[in-house]
Amino acid sequence: MWPLLTGERAHYELAAGRDISDLIKTYERFATCGQMLPEQVWDETSVPEADRRLGRPTGSAVPLVWAHAEYLKLLRSALDGKVFDRIDTVYERYCTPEGRQNVRNGVEIYSQRRPVERMAWGKALRILDEKWFEVRWTVDGWATFHTEQSRNMGVQDSARMCIRGGERDITMDFPLA
Repeated sequence: MWPLLTGERAHYELAAGRDISDLIKTYERFATCGQMLPEQVWDETSVPEADRRLGRPTGSAVPLVWAHAEYLKLLRSALDGKVFDRIDTVYERYCTPEGRQNVRNGVEIYSQRRPVERMAWGKALRILDEKWFEVRWTVDGWATFHTEQSRNMGVQDSARMCIRGGERDITMDFPLA
């Protein structure tokens, strides 16, 4: 087992608002008698004849500077009461109600894994797929229609349709390419 993952878990628990004092104590117990943190500790029943003891170094890299850095970050985070290297602007964007509202404000995303059946009027619809596609859509029962072709976005293709105005039903058709 990697001790530094205990530090990662403690950061997660702290971010979730939970007490991390037991995880800090666990992390500290992984240290050698010289207070060095190893890369890995034995996480199975002790095997004394192989010099493997539960919770003790396995013979892997000691010290592992990454594990020490994680421990120091953890102590600072515990002192601050929040994850030390959290980027506040990113946190505010994705973890606060106001920020989440702004991220998706005005856009609804459709994919095969997340089909959109209804959406608020005035929003833009972004359609994602793994390959090129064409969408035909209408607001007048197919008396007329509009065509949007997807554009490559690197990993997948995307089409964005902005339909604004009065209340109307929109019907879409995905022709086979």
